[in-house]
Amino acid sequence: MKNKIYNFKNKNIVISGAFGSLGKHLVSQYLKYGANLYLTDLNTVKIKKKFNKQKIYYFNCDFEKISNVEKLVLDIKKKFKKVDILVNNAAIVGESMKSGWSTNFLYQSIEGWNKSYKINLLPVFFLIQKLIPILNSKESNIVNISSIYGTSVPNFQIYEKTNIFNPLAYSVSKAGIIYLTKWLAKLLGRKKIRVNTISPGGIFRNQNKKFLKNYIMQCPLGRMATEKDVVNSCLFLTSNEASYITGQNLIVDGGFTI
Repeated sequence: MKNKIYNFKNKNIVISGAFGSLGKHLVSQYLKYGANLYLTDLNTVKIKKKFNKQKIYYFNCDFEKISNVEKLVLDIKKKFKKVDILVNNAAIVGESMKSGWSTNFLYQSIEGWNKSYKINLLPVFFLIQKLIPILNSKESNIVNISSIYGTSVPNFQIYEKTNIFNPLAYSVSKAGIIYLTKWLAKLLGRKKIRVNTISPGGIFRNQNKKFLKNYIMQCPLGRMATEKDVVNSCLFLTSNEASYITGQNLIVDGGFTI
């Protein structure tokens, strides 16, 4: 039976952080619904092997280096005359730094703050700014991936005795994504470009059993999120079914932040 809601046939979609766990699920679903994809990440070799399709373009990009992002923009414009959808998914995560990041607050480093700003926030601004000239279809829209910690302070008790920590720089950068979304939605609405944010709760990644127990106890739906939960939200926001939704932060957390 043909899907009546999601039809991305011949839509040109740019996805950053395409090699990450969430990114790969986004790629699979947009391919399923007929999109032409431009994928970028720090290393696209493995994702090339997984998605060996003619409709996909790849670009290795170190988002920490603005010169790399500038080259990325030029290459996107070379490949696509127009971009229908931009999904800003790239981000520094727990395993992105060996030290000074996912650690006790007293040991969280300035390097982590700089890296978080350079990867999580600045490229989102830059990509949107530079791609405006080709985000010019009637249905163009942008989704930025944030986090529940962009709006909510962590319950630190769920981290006790787990060796899992909550980097403050991560939360601040994700809060910035949410404000950036609202600011741009107000501005770009005049051009009929929609801009929204998705803020996922914790995604199940085989975390420490103690942490899982603590987290689930705080979640009304009794489980952590899955990639599918987040991807389905992204499909909706980027579809025509959400044509009157802009400037919103869709929290996908099973009620964790209630």
